[in-house]
Amino acid sequence: MQHQGGNASNSGIRSQAGGAPSTSGSGGGASTSRGTTSTRARAPGARSGRVRSNRPPECSICLAAPADAGFMHARSLHQGVCMECGDAVMAHAAAAGVQPMCAFCGQPAERVVKVHVCVD
Repeated sequence: MQHQGGNASNSGIRSQAGGAPSTSGSGGGASTSRGTTSTRARAPGARSGRVRSNRPPECSICLAAPADAGFMHARSLHQGVCMECGDAVMAHAAAAGVQPMCAFCGQPAERVVKVHVCVD
């Protein structure tokens, strides 16, 4: 069976009898009929391997400034741009006489909103 980006054997997923997928690979887990079960335990109160930062990720447009703003539409906000790039998207659409669109979902954007995150 072909999957986007390669065949199933290259992606680490095989089809079991009955068509149910199973995972292959070295995870150190115990193999079961339904896939791989992890045998690793996490210490109480330990977090996953992700490192959290108090700084937001970079703007997905300029890739330089912090992504501290987002496109507001209806009751949703998609954060991922800096205020400068968000304002530029809105201004470009206004100059072209078209409805500005959210850079992430394509919905009409009402405005760009600065996002303030409280960290402990």
